[in-house]
Amino acid sequence: MANLGYDRLVMPQPVFIGPSKSGPGTGVVTVTHRARNRRNEEVCSCLRMALLRKRAV
Repeated sequence: MANLGYDRLVMPQPVFIGPSKSGPGTGVVTVTHRARNRRNEEVCSCLRMALLRKRAV
């Protein structure tokens, strides 16, 4: 078996498991994930956005 990819995966609204809270203590983080094979060729990539709690500084 092999994962052949994703096609047009869109989450038009935030999806949460359980209760969630958004407000001044949260922020959106965008992360790019890349997977490479043994020859260092990019074989998979995606852009992911997550709503996270801000930490105190």
